[in-house]
Amino acid sequence: MCRPNALCSSFAVALSLLWLGCGRTIERSSERSAAATDIERSLEQQLEAVARGLTTSVRVENQSVDSEGWRKLASVPQLREIIADGGRLTDPDCLQLVELTNLRHLRARLSPITDSGLQAISRISSLQVLNLPQAEISDQGLDALQDLQSLVQLRLGSPRLTAGCCNRLSKLTGLKYLHLIAVPVDDRGLEQLAHLPNLQSLYLDGSAVTAAGWSTFYAARPDVHVHVDQRHRDEDPQRHAHPGTPPPR
Repeated sequence: MCRPNALCSSFAVALSLLWLGCGRTIERSSERSAAATDIERSLEQQLEAVARGLTTSVRVENQSVDSEGWRKLASVPQLREIIADGGRLTDPDCLQLVELTNLRHLRARLSPITDSGLQAISRISSLQVLNLPQAEISDQGLDALQDLQSLVQLRLGSPRLTAGCCNRLSKLTGLKYLHLIAVPVDDRGLEQLAHLPNLQSLYLDGSAVTAAGWSTFYAARPDVHVHVDQRHRDEDPQRHAHPGTPPPR
């Protein structure tokens, strides 16, 4: 049984990963105690804490953020982490976030961001972790991510993504951790992802990769920690091992 483990990143930025396939939750946040409590504080209260220098993180997990809320967030340049699990980030809201030049981690669930929204987000050059599990991004829209030279973790879900997205993702050579949700990655796509030189962790949910495709991948990249539909495959050389430093979320 895997057990929780807490670590701080070298950037002192709040990062975390949910390892569903292992049945464990790993939280990485040097500022979580200041950013979240048992009873979630309002956005205004959290922004006040940021203004007072108590934290650089805002976590809105149980309520939706409207356009006015995103405007307020965009007006606080010292923010390094935004967790918005209740949504709802839209394309116009993304344009406002460009002002957050210190933002390292953006997680926006229930947010149907399209290619234009991703283009705006890709102007935040400081971004290291991007998590958009319910987006509406196309394969072509992924090209904008090449502007994010500091990006190391990407978690994406979009019904508009096809297996062809893997060719574009393979150009993001700085990626260490990649999680694709309900994207129909096939054997050819997986072969392209194997070319990511710094890849350490790959999660694929709902892919179309065959057993032969996985065998080829494991032979080429035995170093990569892989979860398929939140589980290890039997032939995975890393099935009993987990990285000493878990990937951020």
